[in-house]
Amino acid sequence: MTQELTAADAAAPEVQDEGLEDRFLALPANPSMEQVVAAMYPDDPAAQQQVLARLSQPEPEPGGPADSGGFSWKRAWKVTACVGAIGAFVAGNAVLVSKLRRLGGVWTGARTVVQAGGYQDRMKALVAMFGNVTGLSAVAKSCG
Repeated sequence: MTQELTAADAAAPEVQDEGLEDRFLALPANPSMEQVVAAMYPDDPAAQQQVLARLSQPEPEPGGPADSGGFSWKRAWKVTACVGAIGAFVAGNAVLVSKLRRLGGVWTGARTVVQAGGYQDRMKALVAMFGNVTGLSAVAKSCG
C-alpha cells in the first residue's frame, strides 16, 4: 500500500489531518455531514463548501449519458469521502477513536479501506480496524 497522493486525491481539498481524531471525538453521536466536514476542514469555509457541494451532487450511472468519464466524487475523492464516513462513524466514541490512532490515524485507515477493493474486502478491513461493531456496513458502502 502506498501513502503517495494520486492525482485524483490531489483534486480534493487537503484534509487537516493534525488533530483530526480529536475533532471527531468532540463531535456528537450521529453528526450531520456539515459537522463532519467542518471537523475535516476547521477554519477553512471555502474547503467545507467545496466538499459539501460535491457531496450533494448525484453520481452518474456508470456508462450512462451523464457519465462523461470525468470528475466523480466516488472516483476522484474516495479517500476524502471515506475519511468523512469514518469520522461520522467514530464521532464521540473514545474507544473507536483510540483504535484509529493506533492504526496511524483516520487518513491511513481511510486509504486502507478504499484500497481494499470490493465491499467484502472493505468490510474485512473495517472489522480488522474496529472489531465487529454495528454500523460498519454503512462505512464500507460509503468508502466504495
